[in-house]
Order: sequence, then structure tokens, then C-alpha cells
Amino acid sequence: MPTPNEIEILRITKEEKVVDNVLISRRMEISLDYAAHLLNYLVRKDFLEEVPAKDGLHRTLPRYKLTRKGAIALIARLHHIAAQYESAVRRALYLKDVMDENINEMADYMKEEFPENQNLHHAERISLQRKEEKAEC
Repeated sequence: MPTPNEIEILRITKEEKVVDNVLISRRMEISLDYAAHLLNYLVRKDFLEEVPAKDGLHRTLPRYKLTRKGAIALIARLHHIAAQYESAVRRALYLKDVMDENINEMADYMKEEFPENQNLHHAERISLQRKEEKAEC
């Protein structure tokens, strides 16, 4: 699995179609040498491939484009991020359910222990509203 900097280069390459170490250096705010090092490493690992110069044009800087393996690495990274978000959402929904149970228990307690309390109606309304929201989900 590529490092975060390597993933960033793959992402930039996907956006730009063709990149060189100057573009990568500017976009990532890294040195030209480090950009060239990362690009060469990604070529060796088959995430990028060098693009030949068009129609005999002489370019001093090699240019690179994304390979299928590089695109798959980006997709894998997106799946990983999505799974992290999904896990966080599941955890938040679980905690919301726990809080709803606590609210309902407290509303029942107030109803039993403090029937004369004026706030009881408010607590019951909140409890019923939460139950309705939960039923809609």
C-alpha cells in the first residue's frame, strides 16, 4: 500500500492526467529531488508509467501518468476512508440509541417518582419525539 505522500501523487496524477516532478513539487510543497524520488519509486512499483515525448519533442523532465495499478491503489484508499467513516457513523448511532434509552428511563422515573412535576410533560414529549424519530429511521 502506498504511503500518504505517494497516494497524494497518485491523486494529483489522476487530476492532471500527466505530471512531472516540478508540478508535484509545487502542488505538494516538497523539493524537486524528493518529488523525483517519489515519482521514480512509483514507476518502479508500477503505480505510474513514464509518458514518452510527443512527436520527437525533446523534454528534459520525464512525465508520468497513472497505471491501472495506481488507479486501483486510489480506489482501495477511498474504500478504506469510507469504511472509517461508516464505522464512526455506526458508533455515533449506537451512542444515540444508548442516550435515547437513558432519556426514556429517566422519563419513566420522573413519571413514577414525581407525578406532580410540571416538567414531566416536557420530558414525555421529548421521549415520544425521540421514539418517533427512531421509528422513522
